[in-house]
Amino acid sequence: MPAHALLAADRPASAAAVRRRPADHLGSCLSPELLLSLQRTAGNAAVRSRFGHEPEVAVRPVAQTAVQRCGPVPCDCSAEERAEYESEHDPSEPDRVDSASEETTGVQRVAEGPQYSGTTWSSEVPVGPSARNQSTVQRYEVQDCGGTAQARHPAAEVHAAHGRARTMLSIAEMESATSTDPTVQTLARKYFKITVPPVRAADKKLWFGRVRRVLSAMNSENSKTTYECEPSQSWRNGLCSTGTFAVTILNIHLCPNWWTLNAVDDRAFVLLHEWAHRYGPSVNQILETYCDAKEFSGLSADDLVAEPDAYASYIFELVTGKAPGAAVC
Repeated sequence: MPAHALLAADRPASAAAVRRRPADHLGSCLSPELLLSLQRTAGNAAVRSRFGHEPEVAVRPVAQTAVQRCGPVPCDCSAEERAEYESEHDPSEPDRVDSASEETTGVQRVAEGPQYSGTTWSSEVPVGPSARNQSTVQRYEVQDCGGTAQARHPAAEVHAAHGRARTMLSIAEMESATSTDPTVQTLARKYFKITVPPVRAADKKLWFGRVRRVLSAMNSENSKTTYECEPSQSWRNGLCSTGTFAVTILNIHLCPNWWTLNAVDDRAFVLLHEWAHRYGPSVNQILETYCDAKEFSGLSADDLVAEPDAYASYIFELVTGKAPGAAVC
């Protein structure tokens, strides 16, 4: 019965009709459960008003015990708690054990090697700093290349260069995060004319807002690349003009000249250059100055941070310890 109903039931119809029991006697008759019900619903003030003072109720001391959630595992729950639990849970469904140390497991699909289908080779690579718990797979593709080592343009050589370029870029991005590295400082001045660690506002803007941002974008996006192996060095085939190694349109078109580069690092340099075109925010997409041009050294810092060869050269020398050779620069 609600507290206000209890109070109303005990209220006399007239002041003389019913003799009130003394407050002390009333208080001694209250059970702890009734008192708590009155206090929670009517409030302490109403209880004091009804009985004239705070009723004294003898309560047995209760030892402090650990709280245990009632469930299918046997515990010290009362019959009422057990009934309440069973009314809220489907007994046919097993309870899930919550644990702060339990690790969420992701599903990951990783190819054992390059997969060939018709004229297209594809390779799947895990994404992110940890391959564990990753369910996302990004794929780069190699189209129109030979499926054997004896082919004129073997797809396996594209995979090798792609892997090497990815490794070089990953190392360069990681090492560039340490502004106190003397090699990073030297190459930042050499290829971008930026003082690192940056002190001036202009250097901070170019280093963090341009160079580091481009390196990060190249590193995170290059696995979306589709390479097309062009059959001949001509404008009709991927805009492969004379002397061109590769061209980025939407895909990266590898020209026959690319296979004349014997060193895998030189081939990787070309891919890094094209990744800067394709994925580097604010990097020149059409007009550019190559690292072997005499004008290259005269460019300002604002111009260099937009040049694909500046990024390819910076990465190449940071990782290999030597400047790119005459074959590519």
